[in-house]
Amino acid sequence: MEQDLAQRLAALAQLADVETFPIPQEYSVWRLAMGKAVVSTAVGCEGLAAEDGRNILIRDDPEAFAQAVRAVLQAGALRRRLGIEGRRTVERHYSWDGIGESMLPLYRLLYEATDERPHGRPVAARST
Repeated sequence: MEQDLAQRLAALAQLADVETFPIPQEYSVWRLAMGKAVVSTAVGCEGLAAEDGRNILIRDDPEAFAQAVRAVLQAGALRRRLGIEGRRTVERHYSWDGIGESMLPLYRLLYEATDERPHGRPVAARST
């Protein structure tokens, strides 16, 4: 059922020139990944690697939100740029490659923290 919903949403998204999510939604990252221009509120994109004017337009006032949607619909260059940058953001921060890259420093730190015992077990963390 979840896959069917995702397929229907993907088909609808292909028809859209702009995506909006004024409140947090389960598919917020997915919408950025579609390469569509996105307009949201600060609450709607909370927790995302969203940068107003670079990969998304963030507007909290209803009038400003509507103006941003209108601007995206009227300006093809802005629409394309936001879509491209939104997709790049997802690839950089939310793809498996991006997640792996962000985890490498932690793995290196854990590897370097191993002691010289035969099995190379990590040094136990001390609770305080």
